[in-house]
Amino acid sequence: MIGGVFQQLRQLLRSVLFALLFLAPLCNTNSYGQFPITAGELLARAQRAEDEAVRQSSNPAWRRYFRLEARPLGGDLTAQFSLEWWRGKLDNAQSMRVYDAAHKLTAGDWWLAAGKHKAYRLNTALSDALSNAPPVPLSDANVWLLMPCAENFRALLELSGQTVVREDANSFVIDIRAASAEQARGLVRAKLVLRRADLQLTQQTLLVEGAEGIIEYKFNEINEIDIPNRETPPEVVALDAALLTPPPLVIALPPRPTPTPAPIVANTPVTPRNATSRPLAVGSLLAKATQKRLPEYPQSAAKTKISGTVTVTLELDERGVIAQVLDITGPPQLRQAAETAARGWRFAPTIIEGRPVRVVGYLLFKFAPPNI
Repeated sequence: MIGGVFQQLRQLLRSVLFALLFLAPLCNTNSYGQFPITAGELLARAQRAEDEAVRQSSNPAWRRYFRLEARPLGGDLTAQFSLEWWRGKLDNAQSMRVYDAAHKLTAGDWWLAAGKHKAYRLNTALSDALSNAPPVPLSDANVWLLMPCAENFRALLELSGQTVVREDANSFVIDIRAASAEQARGLVRAKLVLRRADLQLTQQTLLVEGAEGIIEYKFNEINEIDIPNRETPPEVVALDAALLTPPPLVIALPPRPTPTPAPIVANTPVTPRNATSRPLAVGSLLAKATQKRLPEYPQSAAKTKISGTVTVTLELDERGVIAQVLDITGPPQLRQAAETAARGWRFAPTIIEGRPVRVVGYLLFKFAPPNI
C-alpha cells in the first residue's frame, strides 16, 4: 500500500515538473526578449513597424481600412462607418477619412507637406482647423479620430489607470482601464489587438460613458474591397493628389573638374541652375485637357450592375504628357476601364512663371450600367 502511495506521488511530481518545463519558456521570455513587455515599448515597436511598412510600400501611399461599429454595451448595432487611413511616403503626409453606411464621405483630415492641415466635414467647406486628439467628449461624430494606429493609442496611455499587456500565439493585447468612474462622458476603457507577425493594429475597442450609458465602439480591420462605391467630393480628391505627389527625382552625377574662373564682368546677370523640384499638385485636370476619351462600361460588371465614381490620379511631365498613373480609387471592377480611358486623354503643358512644370492631378469617371 505504501508503495502505491509513493508511486502516485512520483507520477504527480513528474506531472508538475513537466508542466513547469513546458510553461517556463512562456513565463520567462518571449520573441521580444523580455517579459512582461510594457505597453509603451510595444507601441513604440508598432510605430517603427508602421514606418517601415510605409518605406517598403510600392505605392505612393500606404493604406489601411477599418470598419467602425457603435452599440450600447451588450446591445444591438446603432451605427456603422468605414474608415480609410493613408500615410504618404513624403514629409509624413497622411489622411484619415470616414464614410457612412451609404459609402458617402462624411469627414476627413489631411496632413500634407510643410505642416499644412485640411479638415473636411459633411456640408462644410474645407478648413484649416486642427482636430483634438483625443477628442473630448467622444461620440459617433468624432470617435473615428482615434483610428487604430500606434500614435493614437499611445495618447490613451495617459489615462492614469490600470494597463495590462497579454500575448498569445497570434497577437498582443493592450488593455487600459480608466483610473476612476469620474471620467463620465469620457473614455473608461480601451483595448487594442496587434497582430504578432508584423505588429499591425487589427482591432480596437473603446468603451465611452455618456449621458445614456456606456457605448462600445469597435474598430475591425477590413479589406479595401469591403468599402465599395465610395463617394468623395472633388474638392477633397485634390488633397489626395497632393498627398500622392512623388518626391523629386535626384540624380547623382560624377564630380567634374574645377574649371578656371572666368573674369567677372560688371552687371552681367547670373542665371541660376534649374533645380529639380517635386511636381505641383493642381487638382482636377479637366480644364487642361485638349483631348478626352469616355470610358467604356466593362461587360464583366454588367452582371452585378455596379455603378460609382473612379478617381484616377496622374502625373504629367513638362509637355503635358502622362508620365505615370499614381493612384486609382473606386469600385475595383471599374478601375481598369477608367485607367484605359485616362491614358487616352491629352493635356496642355502647365506654365508657371513662363516655364513648363510637372504636375499631379486627377480625373473623375462616373459609371452607370447601360440600359438594356
